[in-house]
Amino acid sequence: EDGRRVLKDLTQMMVHELDQGVQGQIAEILRSVLDPATLEGKEQDKRLDVFYEQGAMDDILSPLREKLPKAGTPPQVCFAQQLVCEIVAFAVVKHGYRAKVYVIRHGLGQQVCRLLSAPQKYLQLAAVRVLRAIIGTKDEAYVRYVSKNNLLTLLLQSFERCIMPPALGTNLMASATLELLEFIRSQNLKVLVENICKNHGPLLKRYADRMKPLEQLLLKYQQNLEVEKYPPEQYASGGPVDSAGGRAQRRMRSPGRDDSGEDDSYFESLDDDEDPPPNGKEKSDGLPGLLGGYADADEENTAEAAAEADPARHEGEKPSETGEKSLGHVSKRPRTVEPETEAEKSQ
Repeated sequence: EDGRRVLKDLTQMMVHELDQGVQGQIAEILRSVLDPATLEGKEQDKRLDVFYEQGAMDDILSPLREKLPKAGTPPQVCFAQQLVCEIVAFAVVKHGYRAKVYVIRHGLGQQVCRLLSAPQKYLQLAAVRVLRAIIGTKDEAYVRYVSKNNLLTLLLQSFERCIMPPALGTNLMASATLELLEFIRSQNLKVLVENICKNHGPLLKRYADRMKPLEQLLLKYQQNLEVEKYPPEQYASGGPVDSAGGRAQRRMRSPGRDDSGEDDSYFESLDDDEDPPPNGKEKSDGLPGLLGGYADADEENTAEAAAEADPARHEGEKPSETGEKSLGHVSKRPRTVEPETEAEKSQ
């Protein structure tokens, strides 16, 4: 009972204290008390029961239930709401299912998202941090809670205001929103991806060419629709499977089977498929430089070797002056001159 009274007094001081430094110190004290890492299992449960079962958390979160701050709201009140948002984000990360049940049961997300309509930018950023902590858990209950209550609608409305002139999307609020959307896309939280693209598709398409995360979010939504239309269990690589309902299997070779016959038939089929020579002409034999063109060169080399071996015998020989041509060139074969007989010499 005494501890509960102390917590309530600290909460009241955090809300009404004029010195923002003192407010920050009180918030740090409350965060230390809420940190379960400083205690063991049974002591953690007892302390968390004080906050979630006995109503201490209601006292801490009371500033969020007040009216929405306006331009003339005292700064200590706005700063207290910012500190409470940071405590909520801390509890969501550290307290697991206790915080989840409390947030969903008491509609804490809706109370936090009201600050997105506040004129103070730091309050808007505080609300974004709470949403980031809730979505960052990737808990299915949190994701459905955010989608069901359209908590991202106020966020995207505030985002649209901050990217219009004169801001043009260069402020911190736009960066924080884009980071949250990029996290949703990268983790492929399908419920939130569908919720955003269905309800705010025109907004995303309008600024997709300027901001890459918006374009990639739309692309992820289209990919999810394609996967939903062609489930991988029924379609292999985007195509239909066989009638048996399973993926098409490659024909397996029997163990120990000799595949040389199939290989030979494969290469024979390649030989049969060779194209015939153009215009029906046969391949020419004896072209210079090819295998068939070495016959004439061998004969010529033989004649030259014989002439070098017996120069006296071939002294009177002259090359033939015939105009015969072989393969388009003058024949270089030497012609042997017959020796004159005795009768011819007498004549």
